[in-house]
Amino acid sequence: MINLKINRKGDERVLSMYWFILFIIVAVAIVSAVLIFYSYLLDVRSTEAGILSDRVVDCLSDGGNLNVAKLDEAEKNLESACNLILKDESKEKYKEMKSQYYIKVEANGKLIEAGDRDFLAYCGQKSKLNIPVCFEKKLFVLNGNEFVSMKITTAVRKVEQNAKG
Repeated sequence: MINLKINRKGDERVLSMYWFILFIIVAVAIVSAVLIFYSYLLDVRSTEAGILSDRVVDCLSDGGNLNVAKLDEAEKNLESACNLILKDESKEKYKEMKSQYYIKVEANGKLIEAGDRDFLAYCGQKSKLNIPVCFEKKLFVLNGNEFVSMKITTAVRKVEQNAKG
């Protein structure tokens, strides 16, 4: 008969060492995953500029037809005509700045501008790290029975909030 009596005194100590090593591996994996996730720079200025141009298009056109009355109102003050807020007052240092946005609309032979015109000089730059990001949208809308070209250029600064790095 074979004696199956095994000395089991060291089993728990060896097993607890493996559990401890496994715990360290899992903890390091979780911490590194969180650090990688939160260290990624997320710049949403181009998306924000696109959304801003969509809001202007929705304001100045109705179902693909140019709203001439709204265009005339926007020519006087685009911000109030389209219910836009172009000045960021979330922090004290932003209150001193003119605007965080720029909008230029060319439609039906009219030129409408709102926001900080200085941002237009940065459009077309290769680097977008610490300068405003521009977005341009061209479309056609109906004015009566004829198509009218509408070109909207938007620029979003918000460097401090979005382009850290």
